[in-house]
Amino acid sequence: MRHEAALRETLGAGAADAYTGLVLDTASIDAGLARSVAHNLPDRLAALAGPDRGRLIRLLRGVRADRPEALPLVLRTAPALLSRMDDDQLVRWVAKGIALHEASPRKAESFLRLESWESQREADALRTGLSLDDVRRTLTLYARAHCGEDVQVRPGAGAAYTDGRHVYLPESIDHFGDERDFAIYRVLTARNVGFLEFGTLDLDLEEVPGDWPTPEDGELEVERLVRGFANSSLARDLFYVFEDVRVEARVRDEYPGVARDMDALADAWRSQRPSLAELAPAEQAVELVARAALGLDVPAVPDARVRAAAQLASRGLDAVRQDGATVGDTARALQAAYPAVDALLRRVDEDKLERLDGERPGAAGKAPEPDGSEEDPAPGEVRRPEPLPGDAAGEEDDDYRPMAADPMAGAVRTEALEPEERKLEAQARQLLQAMQADEGDATLAEARRRARDEARSYEEMAAFLDRNDGPAGPAVEARETPTAPPSAADHAVGASLEKDAEATGKQFLYPEWDALIGDHKPGWVKLTEYRVAPGSSDFVRRVQEEHGALIGRVRRAFEALRPDATRRVRGLPDGDEIDLDRAIQARIQRKAGGTGSDRIYTRRQRQERDVAVAFLVDMSSSTNEVVNADNKRIIEVEKEALVLICEAIEAIGDRCAIWGFSGYGRDQVAFYIAKELDEPFTETVRERIGRLSWKMENRDGAAIRHATARLATDPARVKLLLLLSDGKPLDCGCDHYAERYAQEDTRAALAEARQAGVHPFCITVDPSGPAYLGAMYGEVGYTVIDRVERLPERLPLIYRRLTR
Repeated sequence: MRHEAALRETLGAGAADAYTGLVLDTASIDAGLARSVAHNLPDRLAALAGPDRGRLIRLLRGVRADRPEALPLVLRTAPALLSRMDDDQLVRWVAKGIALHEASPRKAESFLRLESWESQREADALRTGLSLDDVRRTLTLYARAHCGEDVQVRPGAGAAYTDGRHVYLPESIDHFGDERDFAIYRVLTARNVGFLEFGTLDLDLEEVPGDWPTPEDGELEVERLVRGFANSSLARDLFYVFEDVRVEARVRDEYPGVARDMDALADAWRSQRPSLAELAPAEQAVELVARAALGLDVPAVPDARVRAAAQLASRGLDAVRQDGATVGDTARALQAAYPAVDALLRRVDEDKLERLDGERPGAAGKAPEPDGSEEDPAPGEVRRPEPLPGDAAGEEDDDYRPMAADPMAGAVRTEALEPEERKLEAQARQLLQAMQADEGDATLAEARRRARDEARSYEEMAAFLDRNDGPAGPAVEARETPTAPPSAADHAVGASLEKDAEATGKQFLYPEWDALIGDHKPGWVKLTEYRVAPGSSDFVRRVQEEHGALIGRVRRAFEALRPDATRRVRGLPDGDEIDLDRAIQARIQRKAGGTGSDRIYTRRQRQERDVAVAFLVDMSSSTNEVVNADNKRIIEVEKEALVLICEAIEAIGDRCAIWGFSGYGRDQVAFYIAKELDEPFTETVRERIGRLSWKMENRDGAAIRHATARLATDPARVKLLLLLSDGKPLDCGCDHYAERYAQEDTRAALAEARQAGVHPFCITVDPSGPAYLGAMYGEVGYTVIDRVERLPERLPLIYRRLTR
């Protein structure tokens, strides 16, 4: 309870109360479970949008009632599922996961997190229609193209709306069962992002005549607008009826393609209208205005007062449909329309409605006060809907029931705007004043962008970091004898970073095998390609000087393997020359009454080796270890061996590639390209080999899968993948990529390579290799070199044996 004030400020009163209730209810069952929920749930709720907070709380309540011991598991996994499933699917899914909990907690958690192929297949079976998750990225890019801001498309718990910052859409659409369902998604995106694009939140009440209330902390201008009327619920409904019309007209005018989709889809992207018989008079009037706004038939109602009020209020529709109409025009349309409908609440007669025809509201934007001839308004007898946990608990007037939230079409729900975004909105308006003072014609949209640049949200910052390059390169000692005039950098003490690779802009997702659940985790690892930059040729020159005699012997040995340029093929039905022996034999057979063969020709055919080999080099930090008295490091010996083998392969004419790998964590696997298969062994390639250096960790499975994918598309008859490693796969960027998990994943990746027609082979310098390599690579799939310095001598011999 010490943190209750902070929870209310961060999550809102509804979510904070629901959280407290869940903790107390759980404590009545198990104090330890309650402590776990109390500690972990606030962070989970803070990371969710308002509607999803209520969904999570309701789900956890159900779990507490049925299987309380599974609460920590569901609390860890459910937040990620909210964006992929509706409430019914979510309940069924969690029930399946909990059923696995007793047998295998690890498998249950992977199932609930959708981390295995099996769980994804079952999740797909639960879905109906087009899933938002499948098109979310496309729609996000589409929304950003419309409004020019870093808006995100998020799941909206079955509804389509915007909070004024992001767009929320239903988790799935299953209306037509074909490509038109995607068209609905596209229309809903354009329609709701239209509120951002055409400035619904750009309202400035200083430009709208009226004595408006003093702004409250964190209050948006549209919220302040409706608070200036006697019945804020009625004002809010009328404002958004008019604003919906304005924004849709602007969208149709700006995007004719979207307009055609809207017309072609008819009412498939809109909600059904409520029955008038179930509404009170003022509610009926608002509904009639809404139907007129949508271009629907407006039915006749028996109450003349309602007809008159709706007719008066509808006059504002023409103003907001005008070209270039702004949100200020919507506010003025609200001022003109409000008194007629408000009069229905105050029980006046038709004469009063006549007098309101053409009048503007009072100076404060409110309807005229009663003059004493009217009865005091009776309290309404309709019950307001209870807000979901996390929703703003706004005060609603008792004498008017707000319109039901429209689950489709377009809607602005400012109550769902997160506190951080409200603060940014306030900062943007303050910044706008300063910008206008300095620059003159600055806009609120520009001020928002600048405010967000100065204070990015966690999600935006994570996306920003993902777009940056990986580790910039190896540590190199500062020069002792600079060849150029000394600079500030030359006087730096210790190591500096040298960027030795450039990102190619290509990223790939690969699965990973989890032996503990017996299944792949699809799309689990993100791999980024880098191209090694050329550098100095000093390393290759030193190798040539030190191993010159060995290079010569190896080249001569490999040249002996080169096939003859051509060979004569005999026994052909057509060819370059007649094979005299076969021709005589065929003639004799025909003279003897037989049928002589017509295969009496020969032809010379070019004979070629058809081999593609890729050397995959472990560049983890452990390859920085010194291995001999000459202070050579493992990575340097690996590079020496690569220079020798490339010289030898160049002599024999085989095609080879040199790739390295390292990284840190499953989202930052780096794949370094020093030489491509069809790239000649030039001085530039030699320089790239010299630039290879130790990096961080080695996640072998992902690197093997990417190398396999590259080799599998090559037309060569023999495809060989040679892995140069100094030991076990290990990635300290994850809490479990080590020992059995890492070795089993590597084994699975190698099995996948064999299935793809790629022959893998491991060369390791780890003396303890035989203890685990047999399980990973098979009995003939690896060799251990007991002395690292012998690698340059041994590698050509191994290659000859594998490719002869």
